[in-house]
Amino acid sequence: KDSMGMDMMPVYETEGSMLELSEHARAMASVETVAVRRRKLSREIRVVGKVQYDETGLAEITTRVEGYVERLFVDYTGVEVKRGDRLVEIYSPDFIVAQQELLTGLNVSSTSSLVDSSARKLLRWGVTQKQIDELTRSRKIQERLTLFSPIKGTVTEKMVVEQSAVNPGDVLYRLVNLESVWVYLDI
Repeated sequence: KDSMGMDMMPVYETEGSMLELSEHARAMASVETVAVRRRKLSREIRVVGKVQYDETGLAEITTRVEGYVERLFVDYTGVEVKRGDRLVEIYSPDFIVAQQELLTGLNVSSTSSLVDSSARKLLRWGVTQKQIDELTRSRKIQERLTLFSPIKGTVTEKMVVEQSAVNPGDVLYRLVNLESVWVYLDI
């Protein structure tokens, strides 16, 4: 019995258990027979879609200090950059003052809270730890803040020109890693 309580009938494979159609019946039923064989299936499908950036590979380069753009290392869109490449140099009086605070703190005591807070401020402004270590070693103030690329990618937007004023939060560049993209298809 099946799950509904009905009697089940056994079926045995026999020679005559196949459905056979005459030539005329096959033509009327539009039945075509071919030998079974293994092969790859492929079919061309034409669809409309969009290629989009992979959102995990996007980066916006913003300035965190007030200042003036002195030099652009990337001066047009389409430029491919590597992680750590220089993008722009910004002259900022605030940047110079923060470096001076760090050096003053080092002159007073190498463990003072002024040293820690000045170093944290510089890190928040996009200065690398390597640049801070160089400043503490050489005791030479850098006049320009250099911003570096955080990713390997292509510059898709450039919103900055040389000699322009910048404020904290201004977007200077948009970078996209194009090694991987998303394709949205309407099927």
